[in-house]
Amino acid sequence: MAGDQVGLAGKVADTFNEIVDSNEKLALELERAGQIVGKDGRTRHRMRSEKRSGAWGAMESSVNTLIDDLLWPTTEVTRTITAVAKGDLSQAMRLEVDGRPLKANFYAPRRSSTR
Repeated sequence: MAGDQVGLAGKVADTFNEIVDSNEKLALELERAGQIVGKDGRTRHRMRSEKRSGAWGAMESSVNTLIDDLLWPTTEVTRTITAVAKGDLSQAMRLEVDGRPLKANFYAPRRSSTR
C-alpha cells in the first residue's frame, strides 16, 4: 500500500506494509534454511527470523523443531553405524524420541523426472 498516507489510513497502510515485509523476509529465510539444510546438508543450521515474537516466532520455532524431528532418525542411524564400524556391537538404534515411540516410514522420496 502507498506509504504516503496520513492519519488512520496511513497507520493501516504502514502496518499492512510491515506485515507484508515481515512475511517476505520469513519466506526468504525459509527458502534459505531449506537450501542450507536440505540441499547443502548443513544439518546444524536453523532458521532465524527478525521478528521473534508472536506468530513469526512461533513459525520459526515450528520449522526448527521440524528440522530437528526429521533429522533425528538420520543422526541416530549415523551414531549406531559409526559405533558398529568401530567394533562396538553393543550399540542399538533407539526407537523412541523424547520418550515417544518412533512411528513413521522413512524412505527416499521419488525423484521427479523433470529435474
